[in-house]
Order: sequence, then C-alpha cells, then structure tokens
Amino acid sequence: MTNETDGTITGSLENSNQKLVWIIVIIGALPVIILTVTIVLFGGHSSISASLIDAYKVYSAIVLSFLGGIHWGIVLGAENERPASKPLIMSLSAPLIGWSAVFIAEPLCFALLIVGFAGQGAWDNFSAHNGNLPLWFSKIRLTLTLVVILLLAITMYATA
Repeated sequence: MTNETDGTITGSLENSNQKLVWIIVIIGALPVIILTVTIVLFGGHSSISASLIDAYKVYSAIVLSFLGGIHWGIVLGAENERPASKPLIMSLSAPLIGWSAVFIAEPLCFALLIVGFAGQGAWDNFSAHNGNLPLWFSKIRLTLTLVVILLLAITMYATA
C-alpha cells in the first residue's frame, strides 16, 4: 500500500496510524460524552448524579495519567544515554491534577480538570510543532482537548 500524497509505504503506515488513533480517541471520549449527557439529564444534584460525577472524576484522572505518559514515551524512546528529566517531571502534573480533582467537590473539580486537560493539550501541541510528536497528532489532540473542555464546562455548569 502506498500513500496517495507521497507514494511511500511510510506515508500509508502513518495514515493507518492516524485512523486507528482517531478510532481509539472516539471510543475513549464516549464515557465523557455519556456521563456529561446523563448528568445534565438527571440534574447535577440528583442522587444518581453523585455516582456519575465520581465516575467522571475518576475516568478523567485516568485519562490525564495516560496523556501524561505520552511524554514519558517520548523521553524513554529517544536514544539518549541520559533521559531528559524536565519532561519526565512535568508529565507528573497531569495525573496529579486528575488525582486531586477526585477529592475536590463539584463544580470546582471540573474547573481543575479543565486546567489539566488544557495544559496537557497545549503541551502536546507544542511538542508536535517542535518535532517531538507527529504533526497529525497535534490536530487530534487539539480536537480532543476542545471537546473534553466543552463537556467538562457543561458538567461544571450542571453541578454548580
């Protein structure tokens, strides 16, 4: 298989990676979408919403941890003898923000999660534009970040 734009096998692998990542991103976003809609429909202060909000906070913390791990992969995958410590240390901020949000009441927890996702999304986009991640990944991360921030903002409003 060759890439239609440049005729290379590498290009076709990159296209198939992009498609796979988009599919995984959509599947990964489904819990956030479902939880947001359900919390809004039941009202942010109903008895069922309490469990849904807890599930939302925990899932968000897990996703932030996963996203922070991207930069561990970049550093550890590089062929440097000594890994760069700054990105390794900075990548801990996303899971720590997510973990902290689990213990904070709503709507403030959703504001903190918005900060976490916005910061991680910005870092991922800067990393792509600096050549540390593929540029196509930047488009995916920007789209995902905006969607998640919108959904978190809706949930924050519903629980205020």
